[in-house]
Amino acid sequence: MDKQIVVISLGAEGGRITVLGHQRDGVWSFKVDGVGMDLDENDEEVWRSWSCDATSLMDALPPSWWRYSPMKVHPQFADQIRREYERCRAEDDERSSWHDYGHERWINILSMRGLTEDAILAIQQRFHELIRERVALFIDTQQLELPELVSLLTSSDSSGWFEIPGVAGGVFSYRFEGNGEQAKLVTRSWCRFASGLDQQHEITAQGSKLVDEGFFKIPISYGISEPLSANSNRDDIKKFIGWLREDEKRKAQELLTAGDWKALNQLLVDEGIISI
Repeated sequence: MDKQIVVISLGAEGGRITVLGHQRDGVWSFKVDGVGMDLDENDEEVWRSWSCDATSLMDALPPSWWRYSPMKVHPQFADQIRREYERCRAEDDERSSWHDYGHERWINILSMRGLTEDAILAIQQRFHELIRERVALFIDTQQLELPELVSLLTSSDSSGWFEIPGVAGGVFSYRFEGNGEQAKLVTRSWCRFASGLDQQHEITAQGSKLVDEGFFKIPISYGISEPLSANSNRDDIKKFIGWLREDEKRKAQELLTAGDWKALNQLLVDEGIISI
């Protein structure tokens, strides 16, 4: 029998609603458990609980559920709930300052990739340890403030960039991948003006491991006076793309074929191949 999970838990004044999910043979079924304060026949406050079954997640959610305070969202359903939340909130004609306050909670919980605060802090600590392991002297002498991952998780962009002043072209790029127990921080570090310093690590709450190195093939990023375009020298474009890693090289070729010069330029800049 497959394990039952908490899909979403919602809090409201005087009660709570939890939607449980169970998958069998690839089909999800849902159960709603609720508890709330009510009045008995003597107008005395009492706590009542109830349960009911639902065939879909949207049917399981109570009316105006987007106005409730979110307590937990399972990462497997985060994208679906996020889309429905944005749609329902946009169509809500009775929004108030309270709903705007609740909106912050929704945004936070839906963009945390199912990570607990302890897990985020553990990943952040290991990330900071990695940075200090590589460039501690520059961090200490310049009293640099290391990246905070919570702000990354609560933004629409799940990637960040940390440049080290004093290390010519020294950069840490980092991004989150996966959700819940599979969530990890992928960070790449390199120096544009020195080969052999490039490494890629994957960091979870449990540990950090080196997964790649030696991917930065050139000693310096090439400065160009204007962005690449259809009028640029094809040999130069081919050379720049050739310095990318294989997965990025395929992406660059697709962008080149599609004529998406803006995205191609951004990819090459992000990977330190060119500077404009």
